Amino acid sequence: MNILLPLIIPIAGAFIILLPFSEKARKWMAFAFSLATAIVVLWLYKGYLSGAALYYKKTMPFSMDFYFSADIFSLIIASMSAVTGMLIVLYSTAYMKSKAGISEFYFFILIFISAMMGIVFSRNCVWLYVFWEIAAVCSWRLIGYDRLPSHVRAANKAFLITFGAAAFMLVGFVCIFLRFGTFNMDGLAGNTIPLYIFVLIFTGMLAKSAIFPLHTWLPDAGVAPSPVTAFLHAAVLVKIGIYAFVRFFYYVFDIGGGAIYWVSFLAILSAIIAGSVALVEKDVKRILAYSTISQISFIMFGLGLFSKTAFAGALIYIIAHATGKAGLFLCAGIIEQQTGERDITKVSGLINNMPLTFLAFIFCSFSIMGMPPFIGFFGKLDIILGSAGSGGVFLTFLAIIASILTLLYIVRLARYLFFGNSSHLSAKDGSFIMVSTVLVFAFLSLFGGFLVFFADTVMPEIFLNMPVFK
Repeated sequence: MNILLPLIIPIAGAFIILLPFSEKARKWMAFAFSLATAIVVLWLYKGYLSGAALYYKKTMPFSMDFYFSADIFSLIIASMSAVTGMLIVLYSTAYMKSKAGISEFYFFILIFISAMMGIVFSRNCVWLYVFWEIAAVCSWRLIGYDRLPSHVRAANKAFLITFGAAAFMLVGFVCIFLRFGTFNMDGLAGNTIPLYIFVLIFTGMLAKSAIFPLHTWLPDAGVAPSPVTAFLHAAVLVKIGIYAFVRFFYYVFDIGGGAIYWVSFLAILSAIIAGSVALVEKDVKRILAYSTISQISFIMFGLGLFSKTAFAGALIYIIAHATGKAGLFLCAGIIEQQTGERDITKVSGLINNMPLTFLAFIFCSFSIMGMPPFIGFFGKLDIILGSAGSGGVFLTFLAIIASILTLLYIVRLARYLFFGNSSHLSAKDGSFIMVSTVLVFAFLSLFGGFLVFFADTVMPEIFLNMPVFK
C-alpha cells in the first residue's frame, strides 16, 4: 500500500466537501474520509508488521527530496492521531449541527489530518517544515472559527507564537544543511549538532507543544468549538512537537549530555507551573488546557531523560493523553452545550442529570491522573521509574509533585461539576453520537491499559532502530 495515501485521502476529502452538497452530506462525508484515513493507517501498520516496505522518495533540487517513510514509532503516532481524529469528527457531526460554515470547518480539519500524516511520515526537514506550517494555518483558522473578536485575537496569538518559533526551527534546518549538506534525515543520522542548532530547533518544538515559556497561546485557544479544542489539545497539534523531538533527537542527532538535563528540568518546571494554574482556574476548558500543558510537559520530561524506561512511559502516556484528554474536552463540550456555562463555580450536581457523561469524565480523568488499571498509570509509572534510574532524586521529586497537582486539579474539577445540588435540572447527557463518542474514549482509556502487556514486543523493535540506545 502506498505510504502517501494517508496524506492524499484527507486532502481529497477536504476539497470534495467544498462542492455543492447539503450540510448533512458534508458532515458524513468528512467522517467517511477521516474513517478511511484511519483504516489506511492501520492497514499500513499491519503491512509493516508483515514486512512490507513503506517508502516513497522523489529526488528534488537542493536536497529538498519528497521523501516519506514509515517505522513502527511513526505508525503508532499516526494510528493514534488518525483514530482519535476520526472519533472527534464523528462527535462534531452532532456538536456542530447548528453551526454555520460547516464546509470550511471540515475542510480545515481534514487538511490538518493530512498535515499531521505528512509530519509523521516525512523524512526530509524541508517537507516536515512545510507540513508543520500547514498545521499552524489550519489551527489558526479553526481557533478563530466563530470570528468573534476575542476568538480572532486568540487565533492570531496562537499563530504568531507557533509561526514565530517555527521560524527559528527553519533557521536551524538551514544551519543543518550548511553544515552537513543535506536535509534528508537518513543522511544526517549519527551526527552531533552544536548547541545553538539544537536550541533553534527545540524552540519550534516548545511552542507547538505549548511548553513554558511558549505556552500562553494554548489556554486562549479554548474559545474554539469543543471538537477543535479536543483535536488541537489532545489528538494532533500538541503531539507534533513531541513527535519531532523523538524523530530528531532519538533517531537522527546526538545533542550531548549537557542539553539533556535542561530539557528535562524545563519540561518538569512547565508541568508544575501549568498544574498550579489549573488549580485556581474557573473556566473548564482553560483548566483542561493548562492540564494539557502540564501533561505534554510531563511527557517531554520523560523523553528528555533519554532512558528506555522513561521513553516507554512517555510513549504510553502519549496514547493515554490522546484518549483521556480528548474525552475530557468532549465531555466539557457536552456540559457547555447543556448548561450554557464554562465557569465551574456556576455548575454543580450534574451526576444526577448526566450519568453517562460523568462516567466518561471519570474514566478519562483516572487515566490522566495515572490511576491503575487505566493506561495513564503505566505511562506515568514508567516515566517516574525512568527518572529515578537516570534523572536523580531532585527531578524525580519534581515529577511526583507534578503528578500530585494533576490529581488535585482534576478532583477539584469533578467536585464542582458533578457533585452537590443540581444547578441545571434541564441538563441531560446530550445526543447519542456525542455521548457514545466520549464513552468510546473512556473505555479506550480503561482497556488501553491492557495494551501495555504488548509493550515487551513493540519496545525492543523501537529501541533497535534508535541510535541513541545503541
